[in-house]
Amino acid sequence: YEIRRNGFLVKAGLWQSFQLINLNIDGLDIGTYNYTLYLWDDYGNQTMDSVLINIYDSQDPQIINPPADQNIDVGSTGNNITWNASDAAPFKVEIRRNNTLINVTNPWDGGLIIENIDGLSIVTYIYVITFFDTSMNTANDTVIITVPDNESPQLTYNSSDLEFEIGTFGYSISWIFTDLNPDTYQIINQTLGVVDSGSWISGTEIILD
Repeated sequence: YEIRRNGFLVKAGLWQSFQLINLNIDGLDIGTYNYTLYLWDDYGNQTMDSVLINIYDSQDPQIINPPADQNIDVGSTGNNITWNASDAAPFKVEIRRNNTLINVTNPWDGGLIIENIDGLSIVTYIYVITFFDTSMNTANDTVIITVPDNESPQLTYNSSDLEFEIGTFGYSISWIFTDLNPDTYQIINQTLGVVDSGSWISGTEIILD
């Protein structure tokens, strides 16, 4: 007799009628294997039988020491999220930011995944990573990245104090501020309260006539 796995001979020998023929199939990698037994008698007559063996992975990838959420300064550099995961048969990795796919590592060899997060604007971001193995088992992790605005607008120009005669015209006060995220302004007179308000642009003059 002969036993072949996917066409390759793995065992051969003599057999007796009613003899049980065994083959150990431990240690196979993930995949599908076709085992075929060929039997001959003393007169060269042949019979055969095939068995399909499917080796699959039911274990999800394992994420080791998931990274913590982070607060990072706007404009700072060298910021990363690092994930470490393992699997017997790694396949690929997908990273989504606020539900949008932004990065795919294919193939993933089971090593570290490092996602650079420099250049983010001031807002909160939700990063979700999904690890896949070749059997499409998955493992997910979520990291929240917050980019706060900790910098006050910077005054770069303001009018000098003024003194003029009542009833005269043509005087104004102006300011210039800079900021990465300008929004709104208010000008307040200590007696009258708010005398002007609106939105502003960084580096653009705000004028009160």
